Amino acid sequence: MITSIRFVDFKNFADETIRVGPFTVIVGENAWEEVETWVLAGVDLPRDWRWDDIRAEVQAKEEYFEPLAELRGLSDYPGGGRKELAEEASHKMVVLT
Repeated sequence: MITSIRFVDFKNFADETIRVGPFTVIVGENAWEEVETWVLAGVDLPRDWRWDDIRAEVQAKEEYFEPLAELRGLSDYPGGGRKELAEEASHKMVVLT
């Protein structure tokens, strides 16, 4: 059983994927659109969206989060669907200690 993971070099981390059993571990250290980017990391995205493109986008909220909320019929909800999509994302996130 893994009880902790420690990363020393974050410079090269963006190019790595860490798999722990059936899970993929995502560690973020500098999200420009914090909540929206975190949500995008944890939900099922449209098939033609690439995570590398989302990470590279400075306006991730406008270019990806808002269109996703619109696709899901959540854009008119209070907060633009953030609560609903964040709850979905949180069920897929695993905390390693």
